[in-house]
Amino acid sequence: MSNSNIKVIAIIATIVLVFTLITSNAVSVASVIFLAKGTTQTGTVANTNNDVNVNTNNGASNNTNTPANNGGNTAATQTPSGNTAATQAPAGNNNSGNTATTAPAGNGGNTATAGEWDKAKVFDFYKNAAHDLATTGKAGYNKIEWQVLENLQVGSVGKILQPVIDNFMTTKEEAEVQVQEKGSEDAKNRFPDCTLTDLSKVASATKKDLPNGNYEITIIMQDEDTPMNEESSFLAKVTSSVLFWEDIERTIKEDVAVVSAINSRSVNYKGYKITAEMTQDGKFVTLGHYATVDIKANAKIVVTLDIGGTLYNNCEYTDFKY
Repeated sequence: MSNSNIKVIAIIATIVLVFTLITSNAVSVASVIFLAKGTTQTGTVANTNNDVNVNTNNGASNNTNTPANNGGNTAATQTPSGNTAATQAPAGNNNSGNTATTAPAGNGGNTATAGEWDKAKVFDFYKNAAHDLATTGKAGYNKIEWQVLENLQVGSVGKILQPVIDNFMTTKEEAEVQVQEKGSEDAKNRFPDCTLTDLSKVASATKKDLPNGNYEITIIMQDEDTPMNEESSFLAKVTSSVLFWEDIERTIKEDVAVVSAINSRSVNYKGYKITAEMTQDGKFVTLGHYATVDIKANAKIVVTLDIGGTLYNNCEYTDFKY
């Protein structure tokens, strides 16, 4: 488990612990707040701006498309790997009588004209750059993290608990910028590596050309409900900011002994979003990792309690120096 997960585990543990203390009148709310403020942890990440973009072009087959201004060009036959009989005439091809045949590598079933970036190409472009930086530390950068917990649901004591939980949060205004020097171990270890090979776990990956000649990359991951551990989680292969249930469960058992049973639980990462501005030769200009995490649990403490909340994790990387 990365250090960035410790704070979130403390939040969840505190929710059930504080409720127990309040319902049993063991300590006052003021005492709980004092204890919470005395706890220091490291931060985790995410964002309220989590637009889920679904790639509706993935896996298209038998797609016949003849753009305007073809100038009498015969149909350009293009058969990417895994695609069946995709016939498509590239736009703007005025070479009358020519027949062009291309087969993009690793296309994963997508049909793309020559020069067009499909999901596989966009994701590989990002993946190669992220993995290179995470393993070599070839660039320095600044990193900042902050959190927001909303929609806290703990019955009638939710309003009492909210300020207690807020003491574990780092607001954007309070967050400190961490400076990672080029070539340092921190530059490698604190950058989110990308090793995912299963493209089906990527909901969409798109590229937008910016006026300055750079690319705007946007990647939306499939939802992952309650990642169990680093080995089994696909999100752990694209980011270091994942909260694993095995760590949550161990923390509750060790530090919150009053919880006699956890009847149900869900830590659902919804549409994890990665945005980046990158140069055409694969260097980062800015990078953001954003997640919306819906947390739900039914736990038996003094009474059986439904617990819920939405955690927004935010992590941004800027000022890259190659």
